[in-house]
Amino acid sequence: MLVKVALQAYQIFGDCDCFYVQDTSCCYDCGGCIENTQGYSRHDVTKTIITVTFPNGAVYVIDKGWLPTMADLRICAADFVNILSGETPQPTDCGCDNVPALFPATTTPATPGSTGLLALPDGCYTLDYQVYAMEKVYQNVCDYTFAVEGWQVGYTIWLEVNGVWVNYTPSFEIDIDGNGTLELTGIISTITGLELRDAEGVMVSEQVIEAVECTESWVETSEEILIGQSTHATIFLCHIKTAIAGAIKKAVIKNNNCNNCLKNVTQKEAVSLLAVAVAKLDAVGHNCNCKCVDDTIKSVSDIIKNVIGEC
Repeated sequence: MLVKVALQAYQIFGDCDCFYVQDTSCCYDCGGCIENTQGYSRHDVTKTIITVTFPNGAVYVIDKGWLPTMADLRICAADFVNILSGETPQPTDCGCDNVPALFPATTTPATPGSTGLLALPDGCYTLDYQVYAMEKVYQNVCDYTFAVEGWQVGYTIWLEVNGVWVNYTPSFEIDIDGNGTLELTGIISTITGLELRDAEGVMVSEQVIEAVECTESWVETSEEILIGQSTHATIFLCHIKTAIAGAIKKAVIKNNNCNNCLKNVTQKEAVSLLAVAVAKLDAVGHNCNCKCVDDTIKSVSDIIKNVIGEC
């Protein structure tokens, strides 16, 4: 059963072409998560992959070597290099004529997005979060104690491990009287026999071995597997919020650089229209689906154009 993982995404005002993600999985920190029976922690995670679906359906994969134990991951437009499916996203029309081009001038249609995007459009995004760790299996873990007598120079001590005889001589502590001892703890292999062999490899003595104590626990293997996956919908509105903040500034603040910032509306009308725009954006977070989000962005963009024209 997959571990219940979670991811949160957010933007910072003034950094609209980037967003940040943090792992908010409660199974790691809160305990008592039924799905996390193997006892995985943040420190067990070896790899994460974030698949991002843009508002227009374009799909990109982000694999930056980020782990949940690290600081929040910053993902920017330039990180979206190789598109997996869909058409290349377009910049948000926030009512400005100076929206940056989506591609660098060197990008050609034959290699769309090969050098990354230059803008991160506003709208609905879907983030698929995959978390990997080394597989853990439930096994017997045993402790063993061994004692051998009659060891001489040239002799070797062998243990039968999972049906295979292995030379363990270097691991034994052997005193001057030829008595050797060895303790092994936390062993997942089964040890069933011990042989003392002379310099010619002929068995001198043998023992049947049984574990001193065994317990069942989760043991990490060498295979990396997917341990958790979750999908999250998020809305980015940084560009349109920045645009409306600029429009409000032009509508209510007079300065020498802007003698006539308004377009065919009075200041009172502009303030009323922009108040409506702010209310529309505030309502996006309340039961607004992706079509509603797109319609709101367009509506607010139209209001900005109506108030101040092109930025």
